Amino acid sequence: MRVSTLWRGEKIWTGTEFVTGVLVEAGRVVATGDAESLAAQTVSQTETLPGALVVPGLHDAHIH
Repeated sequence: MRVSTLWRGEKIWTGTEFVTGVLVEAGRVVATGDAESLAAQTVSQTETLPGALVVPGLHDAHIH
């Protein structure tokens, strides 16, 4: 059984738009969108992020 986590928040930036939900399975984002719509899928756990701004990780691989 795959564990899926729904991250719910008011400000989740995908890089192109703000959404209210991110569905993660096995450590990978599998869907983004409206949290209510994503919750209709089989979700193992839900994490709520009140007042948080979530953005994609930005990694600079430039090293000296």
